[in-house]
Amino acid sequence: MEIEVKLITNSAAFGWDDTTSSLLGNSSLDQRFLWPLWLQAASHPLIKLYTSAEVESIEGEKGDFKIGVMQRPRYVHEQLCTSCGRCQVECSAKITSLLRGQRITHSAIHTPLLGAKAVPSTYVIDKNGFAPCQVACPLGINVQGFVSLLANGKTDKALTLINEAAPLSGILGRVCTHPCEDNCNRAQIDGPVYIRALHRYAADNATKGIKYSRNFPARSREGKIAIIGSGPAGLTAAWELTRRGYSPVVFESHGVIGGMLATGIPRFRLHREVREREIEAIANMGVDIRTGITVGQDVAFAYLKERGYRAFFLAIGAQRNNKLNVPGEELEGVVDCMSLLLTLNLKVDTFVGPNVVVIGDGNTAIDSARAANRRNEGTVKVLSWTIPEEITAAKEEVEEALQERVSIKYRTVPVEILGNGGRVTGVRCQRTRLTEEVMANGRHRPEPIPGTDFVIDADHVVVATGQSPNASQLDMEGLAIDSNTGVIQANPLTLETSIPGVFAGGDCVTGPNNVVEAMAAGLRAAESIDSYMQGRALKVGRSLEPPET
Repeated sequence: MEIEVKLITNSAAFGWDDTTSSLLGNSSLDQRFLWPLWLQAASHPLIKLYTSAEVESIEGEKGDFKIGVMQRPRYVHEQLCTSCGRCQVECSAKITSLLRGQRITHSAIHTPLLGAKAVPSTYVIDKNGFAPCQVACPLGINVQGFVSLLANGKTDKALTLINEAAPLSGILGRVCTHPCEDNCNRAQIDGPVYIRALHRYAADNATKGIKYSRNFPARSREGKIAIIGSGPAGLTAAWELTRRGYSPVVFESHGVIGGMLATGIPRFRLHREVREREIEAIANMGVDIRTGITVGQDVAFAYLKERGYRAFFLAIGAQRNNKLNVPGEELEGVVDCMSLLLTLNLKVDTFVGPNVVVIGDGNTAIDSARAANRRNEGTVKVLSWTIPEEITAAKEEVEEALQERVSIKYRTVPVEILGNGGRVTGVRCQRTRLTEEVMANGRHRPEPIPGTDFVIDADHVVVATGQSPNASQLDMEGLAIDSNTGVIQANPLTLETSIPGVFAGGDCVTGPNNVVEAMAAGLRAAESIDSYMQGRALKVGRSLEPPET
């Protein structure tokens, strides 16, 4: 009749599968009868076959329908495969499938219907596990999926796929520590795929902007939820709870939204416009974010409970800077890294001395050095008590800092901050050597070398030796806090604290960590809060074990 036809099947090919067997009976006569018809259909110019495909949507009206089809990859090039079978013989990976009601074991690459005649006869690879990059991602983002979509020019769909797993895509594309790249199989050939850069590209170039989907209609679930802190953990928890139909309220102590995203990450790494764009997309979902409110000071936890809040998520971060505990730390010109980054991020024309010394070797120390370097005309030196191989900052951040004329003094520990007239003038240091003792963080413990004292001139000293949470300011009776580290004690799987209905996650539980891990805690907390609000067991069906690759 000269009508174009699209033929869609969920199977890897058109052939003798379970459905055909049940309809026509399993006989050789039926196969001989159908085989020519399948071949004719495959070669007909007006018939297009869609295998491993499912209809996702049907829109339009009579005479003008549009059908959305999701087609799974075959992983074998259909135009090049000759179905010789050598790949199947050599394949060492074995998997189990259900065929005609029986479980059989076969190679991961095989004929479409495991030996039966099929059209097309191109071999197919079954991938039942997860890619190492996706397993390594704390958020479980479908890395292979969005990279493949980008490769085919489908930027909007790539961003949509990313946003099904997590929000803040533009931020992740800039500051994520990209554990996915460290586990990319491509590194076994030449080098890993630059996944974070592609993530950033998708976020910045999608024409339709950020559009988050919902699992439940807005405000379809009752129950008041309070989130304390608007950093990456708090924002992600609010995003996920809103998608689940709740209406959480976020309380932020600062006047700006974003927590460490706004106050602790320098602008050269994360532009204010990007941060505001990402946060605005979450707020537009209906998330109520209230700034300038410190829970425990401006409003009490008991008061919130009286106002009907049933569940709480503590995401206050770790913004209390650790002390050096050396003489001269109180001199003018000695600042902690959190105060420095906050000032440089939120204030204009901030003074930074010409000779800056940063004490510490973590990511925050390197961020502080690079931020100060952009505001002064002198020198910026970073003091690290260890060797280059054991520095905790990200390798690429260290390399960029060195390219920006920041110098790093290794095996150097400060013993005194010198001053004159109440103002800092320098740092007296000693050389260190590493002992054989390995600390909990995997680094060797240093010890000063007597008689190796020397002085580094400085008119500005930045202390960046680590941060800890200040959970005591919450004034929550019964909240278990580690007396040594200050972190909130929470169940690692459910994130429930010692107070029922109160959950905690992010840096206030783990200590200083990274953005992607904090966001993962936000997702885990949202799942726990949803179960708590619905009266379900918090641990059922959950595990911290990664899926199989």
